[in-house]
Amino acid sequence: MIPLSFLTAYAAPHAVSGASWARVRVRVIALSVASLPIILFALMRTRYYLGAPLFVLGAALTVIVLRRCWLLRSSNDRNPQMI
Repeated sequence: MIPLSFLTAYAAPHAVSGASWARVRVRVIALSVASLPIILFALMRTRYYLGAPLFVLGAALTVIVLRRCWLLRSSNDRNPQMI
């Protein structure tokens, strides 16, 4: 995770300025980090997963936040004047 944070910190200013390589890199890193709890849920056995309540809470919050961001983005795409 530490190399990803350095890579994100390097690419973030370039992504803000509009460099396409940096925008792709930042999005790929964000998706990989956000999908980690979901992938672990799919790969772990239920008894191990449900035995860690904070991990379940973190995975649930990740799904909720991703869903909320997706809904906000799709509503902004339909009405670009709203920020």
